[in-house]
Amino acid sequence: MAALVEDLQTQNAGVQTFFSSGRLWVKGRHGEEGEANVFSAAIQNEGRIKLEITHPWGQPLVHILVDGTDFRLLSFNERKLYVGAFTDEALSTFFPEAMDRTLIWDLLRAYPVLEPPYRARSDRANRISLMSEEGVEREIVAFDRESRRPTELILPRQNIKLVFSDFQESEGIQYAGETSLVHILGGKRLTHRIEKMVFNRVIPDQVFTLQAPPGFETVPLD
Repeated sequence: MAALVEDLQTQNAGVQTFFSSGRLWVKGRHGEEGEANVFSAAIQNEGRIKLEITHPWGQPLVHILVDGTDFRLLSFNERKLYVGAFTDEALSTFFPEAMDRTLIWDLLRAYPVLEPPYRARSDRANRISLMSEEGVEREIVAFDRESRRPTELILPRQNIKLVFSDFQESEGIQYAGETSLVHILGGKRLTHRIEKMVFNRVIPDQVFTLQAPPGFETVPLD
């Protein structure tokens, strides 16, 4: 268990920023499906995350910015810019689940993040439970027996999990080429396939801006 936790800590400590491009597939509760291109960028210690989602033939669909406690979502179909405080439910209009900042990072970074404070314990081989200081099980990380790479991040209280596959490596940093966010009970699924990933480069401040184009309505979120 100590070796597995150390592996996760080492990989987490090695990433301060990243940007990536790839594709998203979304499957809804009733079988409806959607596909899009996605660009993402993030700076961990500043709490900044930017998503630009476009139609497969290039038309912009949704741009999303999380900047500390602030949230902005630009919907090109609605011609609206939604602005307000970032909450776990802020992304549920596009993603199949409510997502906090850590889960967004897990999905886009394509690797499980250890969010302190936590205590680790293991009652099964190749499986670690991360507990809160009060002893509540927050998440479970399952590992491949041979490679010791993480295969699943399970959030039992939310009945969702992230499934990691097709691992890649860039300058010693591991990430899953494909990550799926799965609702264990509801059948909803979002799959993020990375085509290019770059770690620890300086990301210009202008990437983390999001303004309403002319003719768009700005809508405050409650």
